[in-house]
Amino acid sequence: MYDQFSHRETSMYNKDDCCNIIKKYNSSELHHMQQGKHGNVSNNRDVYIEKIDLSNHLDLANSIFEANQYFYNFDISRKIECYFARYETGNHYNAEHTDCIILEDNETLQRKLSFSLLLNEDYTGGNLSITNTMINNTTGTLVVFPSFLPHNVSTVTSGTRYVIFGFCLGPSWR
Repeated sequence: MYDQFSHRETSMYNKDDCCNIIKKYNSSELHHMQQGKHGNVSNNRDVYIEKIDLSNHLDLANSIFEANQYFYNFDISRKIECYFARYETGNHYNAEHTDCIILEDNETLQRKLSFSLLLNEDYTGGNLSITNTMINNTTGTLVVFPSFLPHNVSTVTSGTRYVIFGFCLGPSWR
């Protein structure tokens, strides 16, 4: 049965393209993001991220907008909030969460559509799950889903996971 509010996956880039994206954005300058700290341990989130400009990847942006048009038809703008992330061994976003927040700097825009582009698969753990369904971990896979769906990323147990993730913005839900 067709479920309008499930995730969608497609093969977006080949391994060489993904390797070039990793080389472009991976640096020691990535911001270490930890949330839910208790002592020296982060219970909710532990990852390195950097905000990136998706205008350098218009094919990716267009695929996300096409997925919205075909599957969801959410009222979204052409504005995308986008990040490059590096999950090293021990990093995670274990807390099941939703991305559907109103932006602090612009109270008229809200995250409505989330996406994740997996850039490599030479690691263990680090599985993206959406509504308790583990998602394909194949290099170059683009996953698009409504921002109100609960999801998480399990702990990377070896290697390093690289991903581009982000959110399409639109007016607040009515």
